[in-house]
Amino acid sequence: MPAQVAKRPSLLKLFILGRSTVASGSLFAPYLFARLFRMQIAGTPAVFALRMFGIRNAVLALGLARLDAFTVPRTFLGLNVVVDAVDAVAIAAAGRRGEISKLTSTLGTTVALSAVVLGAASLAAQPAQQG
Repeated sequence: MPAQVAKRPSLLKLFILGRSTVASGSLFAPYLFARLFRMQIAGTPAVFALRMFGIRNAVLALGLARLDAFTVPRTFLGLNVVVDAVDAVAIAAAGRRGEISKLTSTLGTTVALSAVVLGAASLAAQPAQQG
């Protein structure tokens, strides 16, 4: 009997794809990733920080891909939304303090807020917990 594949809503698939893209870019191509976000990387710990960010996103993507393994999947989706919201606030604050350029702050905040929207929409599409 073939293994049964769980059907995922399109929004959740998009969320997983986004997380996986950020994870792989941060882990395997941190210099390119930094260049895309217009980050200053020379003489900074940015590569190390990007790889840590990549690991975190890889773990979150894996969890999203295996939502059925969680007793309460909505809790894990909610955690994703909180993580992305905190990222958005931290990136915007770093831009306001001049720690990163305004362009980098705008790009990063936009990506983080996009993840908040995808996560919240995926959460809203989940069936309510029974019991």
